[in-house]
Amino acid sequence: EAMKKVILIMALGLLLVSCVAPTARLPDINSAEIKEQEERQKRLSYSNFSNQFQRTHNIAFKINLANEDICIKKKFDLGFKVSNSNAVGDKEAPFYPKELNLGSKLSIVSIAENSESIKSGLMIGDKIEMINGGTIGDGKKALKNFSKIKEKILTGHEVDLRIYRNGVMKDISFFPNEVCGYPLVFTKDQIINAFADGKYTYITQGIAEYTLDDNELALVVGHELAHNNRGHIDAKKTNVLIGTLIGFTLDMIVVASGGYSDGEFTDILSQLGAKAWTVEFEQEADYAGLYYAKRAGFDISNANEFWTRMGAKNPSAIAHNSTHPATAARFVALKSTVKEIEAKINSGLELKPNEKKQVQVKKENKKKKKKFDLKKIFKKKKKRF
Repeated sequence: EAMKKVILIMALGLLLVSCVAPTARLPDINSAEIKEQEERQKRLSYSNFSNQFQRTHNIAFKINLANEDICIKKKFDLGFKVSNSNAVGDKEAPFYPKELNLGSKLSIVSIAENSESIKSGLMIGDKIEMINGGTIGDGKKALKNFSKIKEKILTGHEVDLRIYRNGVMKDISFFPNEVCGYPLVFTKDQIINAFADGKYTYITQGIAEYTLDDNELALVVGHELAHNNRGHIDAKKTNVLIGTLIGFTLDMIVVASGGYSDGEFTDILSQLGAKAWTVEFEQEADYAGLYYAKRAGFDISNANEFWTRMGAKNPSAIAHNSTHPATAARFVALKSTVKEIEAKINSGLELKPNEKKQVQVKKENKKKKKKFDLKKIFKKKKKRF
């Protein structure tokens, strides 16, 4: 082993000496300048993340609030988000915007514009000490304590907060908003993506930055809310289970017949189950998502152009129709939905997605039921003799 290491080091040294190096004389730079630039870039990066998070939180809260009456799952929401230096990383905390006031105590880092909490006077940077008499603490346990207390007290009753602002203690009370029960999870991922898991709405920093304005981002949030609220995630899980069970049954039949399948049918049918109605689920999310965004006051007139731009970024999606609607079809469908919504507004009709009419199938008995008559039966028997 020792000999191998020596030979490897010699080989690397020989490689470095033998390789051709650049010939230009570069300007001299010192480590202090490098460190200063690193810190500057970190501040810009975390400031941008904070701004996009606040923007997305505000849009998601607005949509959840406006559609509470047609959401299956509902919950009470404080209307603000909290964090501390432990949650973001003690070494990274100093690079976040100063107004967030990140330290060991929990700070409010985002407040929805139309929430009851902002109306009560709460501000970004406020340090939370207590909720309804429960102490939050600081450091590693602060966020966990906050979450536990929050779940217990969010029942629609008044919320009492004790906060510190510029070293001054304040007591603030307000009633939480009832909203759609699918909270936002905002990630630092730069990939242009968004998804739903039946419980939360996930939006990446990448797609937030890709959208040109709040109206476009509202289209994305509305789409993911529709996946959650229309039960698509549970439906997909059910379809996978059905496919798996059918495939497993076929595998068992093959084995019982003396054959060998190696679970091939189970794999194939579970994959087919996962894809079942996937395009239709996406189409429904587009459709309902436009209603959700419009009900929250956003401009949806550019919806078709937005999805066309998304398709242009990924040209293969224009004709690809296996898991998402083809972009061309999506363009036409969204345009029709916008017209449908505008027509309802102009006619003063209720602004809700149209639902399929459930046809009640009546079983008509064409033949009349014969009454059981003993006298007739007895007479027939007599005639036989």
